Amino acid sequence: MTSVRAEIFRRIVESYLESGEPLGSRSLSRILPMSLSPASVRNVMSDLEDLGLIYSPHISAGRLPTQNGLRFFVDAFMQVGDLSPRGSRLDRPACAPRRSRSTC
Repeated sequence: MTSVRAEIFRRIVESYLESGEPLGSRSLSRILPMSLSPASVRNVMSDLEDLGLIYSPHISAGRLPTQNGLRFFVDAFMQVGDLSPRGSRLDRPACAPRRSRSTC
């Protein structure tokens, strides 16, 4: 995926996660870090639709991510950092041990 496609796709998904509303090409062209016309954004959106990552709920709406698009976003864009010892609960027992066995 090219950097322009990735950026547009990322913005569509993030907008969806924040508002739940479709994001249109004009609005998207205004918030992109690169200078693209709404027509250019629509062309990229069309490519993303062909890949099955986004869809339009109706003809004049913006675009929303598909289920496959959301899965791709999580797999490709989300990065999980190392947990700090303070934030990790894996090093602490979930419950107190009873006799020789631990039960929760």
